[in-house]
Amino acid sequence: MASHQFTTTLTSIHVDKPLSGYDYSSGIWQFEGNFYVPSGLSRMSIMQVFGGSPSATNLMLRDYDGNLYYYKEKIIESNIYNKWYKVNVIHDVGASKLKVYINRIHKHEASRRSGDQHYLKFGVYTQNNEANYMESHWSSIKLYKNKAPITLVSFCYQEHSDNHSQIWDTLKARVTSSATYGWENGGFCTCLHIPAINASSVLMSHKEV
Repeated sequence: MASHQFTTTLTSIHVDKPLSGYDYSSGIWQFEGNFYVPSGLSRMSIMQVFGGSPSATNLMLRDYDGNLYYYKEKIIESNIYNKWYKVNVIHDVGASKLKVYINRIHKHEASRRSGDQHYLKFGVYTQNNEANYMESHWSSIKLYKNKAPITLVSFCYQEHSDNHSQIWDTLKARVTSSATYGWENGGFCTCLHIPAINASSVLMSHKEV
């Protein structure tokens, strides 16, 4: 199965990716993805359910010194550095419940905070006393609504790559949204959102750079 990898690095406040076009106010929504946090990084949120009240979020998964926390209240998974993990976050709006699974094991359940409109986002977002450099890697991002899968493919490449034109010509007909992020080396990366139709076969013919 083809998969993609989404990497965020920064020296400013945040680089994260909202799942644009999939805001919701009802139903059961599930985020799925594989994440990797390199060693030595800390004090950052890597995944959020946005749209809470009075706070801005309903859920945050944060890295503190190599441990994955629900906010800073509870350790969800210990010793996460330099390993890939599958995470599933289920948001049942009607039941006011959020569930977190790591590697298919139920790790945490929380009551939904208030808020009428929600969306999901992943990447890195600074917390108090943040480091100067943050990074997370993601692959195989999927979004499910009421058990019906919606596959979101984020294809990242550096604009100055030799095959930029070829990639864009191949994918532009399927792109639903895009966003550009800065990189420390002065280049930048464009992330394209592609609906599920034929997306996997397209990605198999191109490698991320």
